[in-house]
Amino acid sequence: MTEYKACRVVLRISVLLTITLAILLPLRPAVATIVATGDISPGPDGTQSDPWNTGLLAIGISAPGSLLIDNGSRVNSTTAYLALGSDSTASVTMHGESTLWSITGPLNIGDAGTATVSIEEGATIESAGTTIVGRTSPNNYVTITSLSGDSTSTMRIGGNLYLGGGPTGPAGGTAIIDIGTGGQLETLGETYIYHGSTIDPGPGGLISSGVQLLGGNITGTQPTSVLNLNHSGTVSGWGSLNINTYLGTGGLIAGDSASDLYFNGSLPPAREK
Repeated sequence: MTEYKACRVVLRISVLLTITLAILLPLRPAVATIVATGDISPGPDGTQSDPWNTGLLAIGISAPGSLLIDNGSRVNSTTAYLALGSDSTASVTMHGESTLWSITGPLNIGDAGTATVSIEEGATIESAGTTIVGRTSPNNYVTITSLSGDSTSTMRIGGNLYLGGGPTGPAGGTAIIDIGTGGQLETLGETYIYHGSTIDPGPGGLISSGVQLLGGNITGTQPTSVLNLNHSGTVSGWGSLNINTYLGTGGLIAGDSASDLYFNGSLPPAREK
């Protein structure tokens, strides 16, 4: 009986030490990761060094390609194309605080093929030039969200943003940008939304120097979705506003004299959302 009790005491001490060490020992930091897969240039695909300095980066040239940027990694590009060919698809997933893809020139998401981009949990894409989402191909999709609430996920654009076309006009493509909780889309230039394309600002996450609807939509799909004109600037053109809209101190919605601009939402009282 004495030996049995002694064994139980030793076992309890061993378990206690294991739990104590697990609490006291620091957690191993997450490993920064950049993984390129499939049809990508520069190649070859596989795990890349961090930071990865690529020059021009093309993902999905004539076949599927994907890129994962995770845990604080950094990619530096001069120009970037996603889904360059009509038979290609491209996907980019960015995850984690301080994770950054910096592009000093233009960014084209879904050129002739279809592309998806997910910016999650504090990650950031910075594009200094013009950004086009869904130039000629349909169903291109960008999500910006940070569900943990600890940091903001951001898509930051230094030039103009075009959905469903480019600077010369619509080109047959469509795009959806979905800004969720903890997400932010910042465009230093103007935002152009062509026919068939949509932005959901989420809880006030759209920041722009103005929005031109060219047959496109701003639609709230979340209970907290709101368009804050203090942040987005004047909304003009034709299309649809299917969202509660806060006018702010000088907000303006300006329709087009030749086409209809539909509004389906409420105008919240004069306070910040």
